[in-house]
Amino acid sequence: MDPKDAVQRFQYGEHIKTVLITASQLEMSLPSYPETDRAGGQKMLIALLEGIRGDAQIAFRRTEEIMFQNCANQLSAAISQIESKEYESAAVTIGGAVSSATTAAQKAWEYLAEHGLI
Repeated sequence: MDPKDAVQRFQYGEHIKTVLITASQLEMSLPSYPETDRAGGQKMLIALLEGIRGDAQIAFRRTEEIMFQNCANQLSAAISQIESKEYESAAVTIGGAVSSATTAAQKAWEYLAEHGLI
């Protein structure tokens, strides 16, 4: 890893982590929606998760950090779980995606700190 790569990894990781935390909060509220509103909420949540998954895939292609690919894979699983109305499982899976993004950012943070760049 070089400084430019570390900055990219940190930036991608923090961005993905932040939007995933928001998505997680939305996902946890979905079961409480009235039945008539739940389908629309589910569609919007899936669209958001697909966008985040795309960001994770871009991050992986640009940095080759495997944790971003793990994150994308977990989001694919979470989308399937939401489509199947398995909301509790989806919450756990999204939590795993947050962890993957956090790990990627943490590795980059450590590199930047070791080299006196932060």
